[in-house]
Amino acid sequence: MDSDWRPALAAVMAAEGDITAALDAIGKLASTSCPPRLTIKIPARPKNSAPQVTTLEKDLMDSVAELHKQRRIIGKLPSLEDLLDPIEEKEVEDSPYRFEGGDAEIVAEVHHQMAVEHGEIIEVDSEDEDGGEEEEEVSIGEMIRHCQQLEGLCIKYGAVESSLDLS
Repeated sequence: MDSDWRPALAAVMAAEGDITAALDAIGKLASTSCPPRLTIKIPARPKNSAPQVTTLEKDLMDSVAELHKQRRIIGKLPSLEDLLDPIEEKEVEDSPYRFEGGDAEIVAEVHHQMAVEHGEIIEVDSEDEDGGEEEEEVSIGEMIRHCQQLEGLCIKYGAVESSLDLS
């Protein structure tokens, strides 16, 4: 109902961006509207509370032991933690979504992209800096002919002991 949430909205709007003042106002409203003796207790869930989880974990470790017996796993057996949360998945090498500089680098990249979109920055490709020259493509047939010519010239004009090394 509107009457239930209107005082909280008014308190937050009156704070005008001051988070501390907004939280204080909401705290005062909460302390006056809720009886102080009311406590909500949520019991902590045990790590492996579901019997299915325990059964699945046991089956997984039994499978690992069976693979070890069949010599499909050599060396130290992996623990349950190793199987469920492997280190390899935690390490992200070269990912376009990883920023070594943290939040500051992410913010800088977003500002850069926005400036490019608004035309404030013009990105220049490295090809444009070189004058736009592209390498001439050579077919495999041409490459073979060039290699044969080079081999012939090495044998004809090169020193006997080094001509084959050069070719």
